[in-house]
Amino acid sequence: SEAVPATFVSIIQRADGTARIVEARATFLTAAGRRTAMLSTIRDITENKQAAERLQVLYHLSAAVNRADALEQIYAIALEALVQVLHVDQAAILLLNEAGGLCFKAWHQLSAPYRQQVEGHAPWLVDESSLEPRLIPNVVEAEFGAFRALSLAEGMQAIALIPLVEQGQWLGQFLLA
Repeated sequence: SEAVPATFVSIIQRADGTARIVEARATFLTAAGRRTAMLSTIRDITENKQAAERLQVLYHLSAAVNRADALEQIYAIALEALVQVLHVDQAAILLLNEAGGLCFKAWHQLSAPYRQQVEGHAPWLVDESSLEPRLIPNVVEAEFGAFRALSLAEGMQAIALIPLVEQGQWLGQFLLA
């Protein structure tokens, strides 16, 4: 009897609609040149593939930051890494200006009108002591004034505002949507 292994990777969709990456391995047992039996296993490797993807993005981020000549290049590189790892459609890095408003330093898939309307506004007070992320899981149902209509027009369904803090000092935020 001779064993003939076969392995392949595929994406499957579960009953709940989520996609998973699986590795299927089949070993065919043969006798006298004919397949007589098959042993098979299917293993979910989604987390392994995602971890490998994140590590690859971090490696590229590190290498690119080390080659960057200007701070603006680092902003763009960091933003690209966030978009890839978090699988978001829109993102931005905003930093505080002298007046206490936020200014866009880098962005991905955000229109000029959106940036113009949002720039200068801040979701936290400059001297606020507890800077917790602001999460808006459903923009349609959110109550945040004119920014709701603006965000919906931009195609945003959910928004996360993540504060950038160094030694207790608020520097700016990541915007993820």
